[in-house]
Amino acid sequence: MDIEKLRTFIAVAHSGNFSIAADEVYLTPSAVSKHIAALEHEFGASLFDRMPQSICLTPKGELCLTYAERIVSEYDDLLYQLSGSVTLTVLSIPFQFTIIPLVDKFTKLHPNITISLRDGHGRANVKAVECGKAELAFTGSPYSKSSLLECHTLLSNPLGVILPANHPLAGNKKISIKQLKNESFYMMAPETGIFDFSLNICHENGFEPKIASVHSREDTLVSLVALDGAAFFTSSGIQAYNCDKIAFLSLEEEYYVAMSLIRAKNHPLSMAAKCFWDYVVEHT
Repeated sequence: MDIEKLRTFIAVAHSGNFSIAADEVYLTPSAVSKHIAALEHEFGASLFDRMPQSICLTPKGELCLTYAERIVSEYDDLLYQLSGSVTLTVLSIPFQFTIIPLVDKFTKLHPNITISLRDGHGRANVKAVECGKAELAFTGSPYSKSSLLECHTLLSNPLGVILPANHPLAGNKKISIKQLKNESFYMMAPETGIFDFSLNICHENGFEPKIASVHSREDTLVSLVALDGAAFFTSSGIQAYNCDKIAFLSLEEEYYVAMSLIRAKNHPLSMAAKCFWDYVVEHT
């Protein structure tokens, strides 16, 4: 039995697509097909039902997936035990400075496990965990609610708004969202996951926001708001930016954005990933 063929099978099973799985395991689609065909020949069973637009696991394929995930996980743990050290890649959305101390404390306690944080857009990170491409990811709560995921909330931040420091409302400590209906908003891009959340907040408060532009970086929003306009921001998120040209205001309406660590339900974690998951759950 070939471990890499099992990895290919797991990727196809989670993605439901040979081409997507090929990208995940760095093979061509034809090589993926050959891996699956070889496993089906070895097991003497069809693992997938092939349909014109999709594929799905057969009952024997479902059984095979349970064992394949266990075998691959055990194999990775064996390599970890033999080598004595491992690098664990954890996905994260950008500019989450609050998790750095947590990772630092973990690596000091477990010097044989190196945590590599890899930034990516929120929705892409969620999808990567759902399909088994990544074991763990730090994400925001507005876009990580999924029946396929298990989430552990680290912290919950109240949402506020940033305005130019010379804005007429900037002297207030707290304002209502309704007072912002005539402002031009800078929004995080849809692929970040926070766009729909921000849009719904405006709708819930009775207005359609005037969107000046959308961006994938928080620091870009801060720079633009310093000149004009408004943007939603968390109270902890704005602390990373020392800018005297903007003002952060709390909102009378209560909205929160939580930072969560996510994993796929019913998907075995490697020893290193389980160690990190358990540490985060215990210490936050």
